[in-house]
Amino acid sequence: MILAVSDWHLGYKRCNLDAIIDFLDHYQNTEVDHFILLGDIYDLWRRNNADLIKENDEIMAKLNDLKAKNIYYVAGNHDYYILDLNKKYNHEYEGIISEYLRLEDF
Repeated sequence: MILAVSDWHLGYKRCNLDAIIDFLDHYQNTEVDHFILLGDIYDLWRRNNADLIKENDEIMAKLNDLKAKNIYYVAGNHDYYILDLNKKYNHEYEGIISEYLRLEDF
């Protein structure tokens, strides 16, 4: 199974946080081959980066608890700074953070 999401805009006042939590809870016990975050997961344009990431720790913990074989984070224009954070912390995140993603079926 492949799940792909985008435009959560975590940290923005109009973000539907309850729907995101419900979505993640719904798939908590589902085997997922690829979970793809297609950008604008955080809204780093409007908020302090450190505070915003810290405030949404519950969401990231739920993401990490998913039974996903692979997690990919493709940075969007609102969260492009996540690429710099990934480099700064030596790619310690378990998923793959990149500017683009190509999945191929062999």
